[in-house]
Amino acid sequence: MSQTQHQETVTFDPSLTVTGYAVGGRSGCRGNIHDAGRLGHMTEKKRKESTVYQRLMMIAADTLDILRRYQPLTVIVETPAPQAPKKGAAGQARYGMAVGVVIGATNQFCDEQTDRGIIVRVILTDADDWTHGVKKETRQLAIADQYPTYDPDKDRGANVADAMGLLCWWAEREFLETQR
Repeated sequence: MSQTQHQETVTFDPSLTVTGYAVGGRSGCRGNIHDAGRLGHMTEKKRKESTVYQRLMMIAADTLDILRRYQPLTVIVETPAPQAPKKGAAGQARYGMAVGVVIGATNQFCDEQTDRGIIVRVILTDADDWTHGVKKETRQLAIADQYPTYDPDKDRGANVADAMGLLCWWAEREFLETQR
């Protein structure tokens, strides 16, 4: 694949278990999601056997790989909502570590691009901003309806669906901005 700069946006829905990503152009959910998937393809058994550090390093490496492959001009990362769900302190801390690793890898990519004279826009948004309170299961079904190749059975935590939904939300926002 060419290493030229594209007008694409890459979105991430980080999690220590599964980090979802989506790649698309300005038209986002108008059929323009080029790629979507999970970082760190790991079996459940291998995930349980790996350390938190090993998983975090895999997330960092895979994040950089996606960013370098697609060369986006915009990167969006979902961050914890101010009133995060009650997962327990340990779960929230681990979730926060995954978010931090994705942001750190994104920062490294942005530094590389800046050295080339390219500015990458980074947007951090919490789930409350883009989900408007719609339940995760409902969001996942909406993505499955819109994208027949998306398989909800292979996305147990709906992280890929949420990365796709985040891209759709951003594309719609950008579209509305151009109509003003």
